[in-house]
Amino acid sequence: MQDATSPFSLLFIPISPLSASIDSNFCSPVLFAFESIAPRKIQFFFVTSFSVFFLERECYFFLSSFVHSPEDTGNTRGRPSVSKDLTGILPAGKLYMQVLSRGTSQLQTPWPLQPILFGTARSLGVRIHSNSWGSIDSVAYYGGHNSDFDAYQWSNSDFLIVVAAGNEGSKGVVSPGSSKNVVTVGASAGQGILPQSSLGPLYDGRRKPDVVAPGYRVVSVKSDGDPTSFNCRTLTRSGTSMAVPFVSGAAAQIFQYLRDGFYPSGVANASAGINATGVLLKTLLIHSAVALPGLTINQQGYGRVDLATILGFASPTFHSPTAGPLYFWQNLALKEGDSLAFCGDLGPGNQTIRATLVWMDPPSAETYNPALINDLDLAVLLPTSFHLGNAPAPDVIEWDRLNNVALFLLPLLMLPPFSDFFVCFIIVLPPSTLR
Repeated sequence: MQDATSPFSLLFIPISPLSASIDSNFCSPVLFAFESIAPRKIQFFFVTSFSVFFLERECYFFLSSFVHSPEDTGNTRGRPSVSKDLTGILPAGKLYMQVLSRGTSQLQTPWPLQPILFGTARSLGVRIHSNSWGSIDSVAYYGGHNSDFDAYQWSNSDFLIVVAAGNEGSKGVVSPGSSKNVVTVGASAGQGILPQSSLGPLYDGRRKPDVVAPGYRVVSVKSDGDPTSFNCRTLTRSGTSMAVPFVSGAAAQIFQYLRDGFYPSGVANASAGINATGVLLKTLLIHSAVALPGLTINQQGYGRVDLATILGFASPTFHSPTAGPLYFWQNLALKEGDSLAFCGDLGPGNQTIRATLVWMDPPSAETYNPALINDLDLAVLLPTSFHLGNAPAPDVIEWDRLNNVALFLLPLLMLPPFSDFFVCFIIVLPPSTLR
């Protein structure tokens, strides 16, 4: 067993200067029609040698959910300088695109994957990597892509990888969405789940997807292949590939919220700024999720991402009525047999206890079943009761030996009233013979 640490990071994809041949006259100048690169939304466009001719046909498909979904119109307002409302969930964000296609439905990942797909992007400042692709071939085991994705996330704490669960329904979550350390995203449709969104559990019983986001009839931009046409074409698609960028954009918003020092006062304060690790971003995304009614964890993971539950602002213009007190710790480390406890008075006015523990796990060998190496546990101690994260019910004592995410949620109405509500959250790395 290796020492368990909490490495964590964020990613967006940069690579080579944007080419003027990529439909630079698209009607929304915020994308890339500026003569200088700085104002453009798309900053860099990286194309491997095998996919050059794919440039002008479908390059906008991967912008997908950065644009618009009828489920989430509040995040799609355009700016006055934009002639078409195409700015998406991250209106002022910058994009760095990588193409992994031969011009057909077949994708080809670069080799070696880690330095080309992730390392090049990270060297240009990318911290959140959005992946709307996957392979059905490795649903039943921990495959090569899983190991590469987990290894890079484990070794680069300032990076976060977000991946589609796939569109295979009950056949299961595809690789690399079945990796341990990535944020795996399913697709919601209104208050339900998109029928084709891949379902968990994984082959070894792990819970995936982690979260869901709108993936039904998402509108995006589409090139017509003519750089001189000033076209305004769009496409409408459904699937987990369209949901992934919503979550990537949400991660970027959390990153900026913490970096600009909005936590904990709700007012920007540069001196209070925090550089969020990848694992903290993953933790907060999962912690923000709201369970959709009538769906199981195998369908929706921990629920649909909702930043209003975690990001509080002092300004009435951006007030988040559902955001309660938030406490978090990152860059923690445990050795085998150790434990950490965080205790305090819950205070008045709280309706629910919610605690989320996430750690980055080392990559596994293909023969590992389960794939988990470091087995941490989340325990919650209340005045008259003891509970565990990921237990099937609050009153069930069942230790989770499979997942590197643990969540505990308990409405206080289920407990007797206490005048002094003291709570302890305990993280344990027990002696283990797993690996």
